[in-house]
Order: sequence, then structure tokens, then C-alpha cells
Amino acid sequence: SKKMLSNERFLAKAPESKIAEEKEKQRKYEQTYAQVCERLAQIEK
Repeated sequence: SKKMLSNERFLAKAPESKIAEEKEKQRKYEQTYAQVCERLAQIEK
């Protein structure tokens, strides 16, 4: 997702719905990553 969203050719040619879908996927990945980091920090205490 991140790679696609940083590709100018993809952004220029892809339908808006596909771009929105990839942005949502990226948001979910980042949210999951933050949760995992938080849990790891709790475990390491």
C-alpha cells in the first residue's frame, strides 16, 4: 500500500476508489503496527 501510494504513476492513473482503498489499508496497517508496538512495550516492562 505504502509503495503504491508513493508511486506518482499509480496515483495519476488509478481510479479514486482504488486510491481510497489503498489509503484505508495503509491506515489499518499503521494502526495495527502501533498496537503491536504498544503491547511489546508492556511486555518488556
